[in-house]
Amino acid sequence: MAANIFSVIGILLCLYLAILYQSTAACAVFLFLVLYGTASFLQLWYLSGKIKTEILQASAAKSQDREIAFALSVKNTGILPLFRGCILLTVQDLQGQVCQTQKLYFSVKSRQEIRPGGTLESPCCGRFLLLVKAVRLYSFGHLFSRKLSQDCPKELLFYPKITSLPLTVSEQVRYFSAESGEEEQILPGIFQTPVNQVRDFSPGDRVRQIHWKLSARTDSLLVRDMGIQQGFPVLLFLFIEPLPDKDFTASYSRFLETAVSLSFSLLQSGCRHFVIWYHHREEKLIRFPIRREEDLDLCTYCLLLEDVKPVPGDICELYRQQYPSDTFCTTLLLHTRLEFYKNGQPENLESVPSI
Repeated sequence: MAANIFSVIGILLCLYLAILYQSTAACAVFLFLVLYGTASFLQLWYLSGKIKTEILQASAAKSQDREIAFALSVKNTGILPLFRGCILLTVQDLQGQVCQTQKLYFSVKSRQEIRPGGTLESPCCGRFLLLVKAVRLYSFGHLFSRKLSQDCPKELLFYPKITSLPLTVSEQVRYFSAESGEEEQILPGIFQTPVNQVRDFSPGDRVRQIHWKLSARTDSLLVRDMGIQQGFPVLLFLFIEPLPDKDFTASYSRFLETAVSLSFSLLQSGCRHFVIWYHHREEKLIRFPIRREEDLDLCTYCLLLEDVKPVPGDICELYRQQYPSDTFCTTLLLHTRLEFYKNGQPENLESVPSI
């Protein structure tokens, strides 16, 4: 906008000098600038409807990367070339705050497409939006420019960095035995302690436990002893609520890193557990069984996609209502304000308690 104003002032100044001094050279310069300005204006007006931009790709190469590569598409469907343009990219957090901006300059020939790109780095983890906030077109000679408002959002996922916490898990918790049959119905294929024993069939045994080959040899019905079911002794609740706008990005990033590190540390200690939070789209609690690192990777991905909204009620009470027959040993609750509770009692995150 400023360049356009200065250009108009320069043209009017030439007209003023031509009239004031009755100079033929000033008149010639004025006429040249008028023709040049008219051609520039017509070029911008024509190209304004011919330049299309789109974000093609913005994805992390691997988890925990804080550098994301992105690629854009700029198409010129007109018959005139664009010698210079500028794309203004902005990165916004979940509450709409602008975290960073980046400018990309480009030129594109007539009826061609180019794909400029770059990288974005973030000191914080979480879900962000990459937007083409505006595209500024410059006429030849940069006499005039025009801003095109565009808004092409693309989701960015910056994964949290995992650190191992000094957790101490007791043997009672680590080898907790599930008492309810609900576990197997919700999570088919639940792990069971392997026991290489065969015994006689008893009422209540399942058909899939029958050892058919051995039963045929002995003419008696024998079953495999599947051992004791290992349940999920620890419930890790994540209380996700909005934070003050001023420090939302950094605070929510610390919350995500702490939550994932807690789950990872429990997994490293051999403790199977559920990670639970309120899913606003489905309006119910969701829980992720963490038995191996692949489960934690999926859980982290889904956690990054979660919206930050107020939770309708006590999350622990909601869990008891949704899973009334579930059995467990310990409940851990982590708030977005980094308040940490064990079995309802506040604990210090700096010194993680034994479980």
